[in-house]
Amino acid sequence: MQRTFAATLAFCVCACGLLGQSSNPAPLITDSLDFSDAERFWSDLPTDLFWGPAGCASDGSIYIYSVLDVRAQNPLIENTPMQLEVIEPSGRVQTFDSTLIDDLTNLTPSRSYDVGENDVDFLVSAIAKKNFAPDPQGKPSHFVARFNREGQYQSATELLLPKLNPLKLAAYPNGDLLIFAADESSHAARLLRYSLQGRKATLFEPDAPFATINDAVPLPFPKNMRPSKEEVEKAQLDGAVLNTQMVHLRDAILLLQMNAGSPLFETYANGSIRTIDLPKVEGFMADSLIPSDAMLYVRYRRKGTTSGRGDDALILEVNPSSGEEVRRILPGNFPVWNVACVQGRLIRAFRANGRHDVHFRTATLP
Repeated sequence: MQRTFAATLAFCVCACGLLGQSSNPAPLITDSLDFSDAERFWSDLPTDLFWGPAGCASDGSIYIYSVLDVRAQNPLIENTPMQLEVIEPSGRVQTFDSTLIDDLTNLTPSRSYDVGENDVDFLVSAIAKKNFAPDPQGKPSHFVARFNREGQYQSATELLLPKLNPLKLAAYPNGDLLIFAADESSHAARLLRYSLQGRKATLFEPDAPFATINDAVPLPFPKNMRPSKEEVEKAQLDGAVLNTQMVHLRDAILLLQMNAGSPLFETYANGSIRTIDLPKVEGFMADSLIPSDAMLYVRYRRKGTTSGRGDDALILEVNPSSGEEVRRILPGNFPVWNVACVQGRLIRAFRANGRHDVHFRTATLP
């Protein structure tokens, strides 16, 4: 099954990019990808500003997370309203609305979600209601709120993670969760498996630096505010965790801190984990992963650029077993950030020309 606050980084599709020199570089594909319209449909997306890279579910649906309030909030703050849209190949748009969560109160909008074949999970901070009424004695906690694929709310499960601030999640095929959390006492990022059924958490070993502080990430403080050293350190750690991507590849979940030159981690529900060093490309930086059903596809951007177009961007096809570069793919003038996934030899992408004009676009790998 494929599935996909604190300080936060507004990593928007329209404004972000990425790349990493292999010893035996594969020849460049001389012809750029030729994207053509596959479907076009009218939709009611709340804005054309998106949080994070787009993704694909196993049924071919593209999902994007929209920012509902675009008023002078850069970077986004933890209460900025968000909305998940799952766009099916037919053009049907399914909205997942957090206001349907009726057994929680004081809910903080999620910055992490996972789209599966049968359900969609959100990581939220809230207070549990008592008999569906506000509990005056209730305290904020972290929950996984589950919807079915029709957008109907199912239930919420509290995460028992004392001293940890969970910020990212994804679900393994067996139902266990992969959670990426900030340990604010040790100022370290923790990666763990979590069993919803047994409410048991197990850290991945070794406790490697899965995310590091990136000074390029803006801090969520007003210009006139002078945060304390502790507040800055907390915001930097939360930003590093939030700016990490979780992507499914068969029965594994991949973890990559975006736009940071970090290694890629491949994790499994049985607790095994391995590190994959992504290929280096001179003048470029590995920025983010493109979900796929076979090989690894990594977005790269030229250092110092964010356009994601033309000579400023590449897509590398990487062998997931060896980490070796297979070939380089030129995206041409199509924004590499709008590439959602690779399925077989088909690259699926979308173009949003405003709130009500969205295109599915496809290109075939040579």
